[in-house]
Amino acid sequence: MKTMIVLIMAVCVVGPVTGLCQDKPTASTQPPPSQLDRFIDGFSPEALVTNVAVDMSQMVRQERRQEAIGAFIREVDIDEVEQTLKKVFGRECTAVELKALADLCSAPGGRTALMKYVKCMEDAMSQLQPEFAKAYRKVTAPPVK
Repeated sequence: MKTMIVLIMAVCVVGPVTGLCQDKPTASTQPPPSQLDRFIDGFSPEALVTNVAVDMSQMVRQERRQEAIGAFIREVDIDEVEQTLKKVFGRECTAVELKALADLCSAPGGRTALMKYVKCMEDAMSQLQPEFAKAYRKVTAPPVK
């Protein structure tokens, strides 16, 4: 469940935040399959599923945790995970961005740094939520007469 929250936060929070840091592409084009495949191979859908299983197993009693992790991993369709990742990243990222992500994921520590980034953003956003809510209230408040 915690990982699902992290993934939702990544979509809802990291997307807008990273949107501030990147150049906007002028045309939406599908990246070359080789770059997309290289990124997915480096990212490792299997590692993603394992991380989700480990995070979700925290809600299971200690003596059943390993069994729950194994059962979860067996139940997830890795091909579906891979195809979904390819579809989403292929739609949202340019070839240059996919190359950069693939380079990051293939570098020592790169994949773990990417996962820590998501966790750090989740933590930061939970702490920043009151500040953002305060600003939103000010912006949307009716004008004072």
